[in-house]
Amino acid sequence: MPSRSQIRVLCIEDEANLRINLSDIIRNEGYTVRDFSDGVEALEFLQNVTDNIPSLIITDINMPQMNGLEFVRRMKSIGDKYNAIPVMMLTAMAHAQYRVKADILSVQEYLVKPVDYDLLLAKVEEYTKAADC
Repeated sequence: MPSRSQIRVLCIEDEANLRINLSDIIRNEGYTVRDFSDGVEALEFLQNVTDNIPSLIITDINMPQMNGLEFVRRMKSIGDKYNAIPVMMLTAMAHAQYRVKADILSVQEYLVKPVDYDLLLAKVEEYTKAADC
């Protein structure tokens, strides 16, 4: 099992304060974090990265340009290497219809804001261990 600093977490959140807090909290646990303000930026990054593939992706649903559900759909279509990356939705969209859409895309976790950071960190640890990063 690699050290936490070798585990890469991608955070996609359009709300700047939340994105900074989320990234800092995860980074303070020793993980390497890359963050983006929307799905377009994150997808462009993934299309151009050749190594250092993320171990886990955390994304909001409701974002400008490309929402989190569309991001996940497109990410999974660009290559098999992205199909195995665990995805956590962190969203204010508590309606069942969004959970169903996330389930269809094989999203592993669906957390509703405001998030309990202890729970979030436990899930980050769970999914990065399960992915055998």
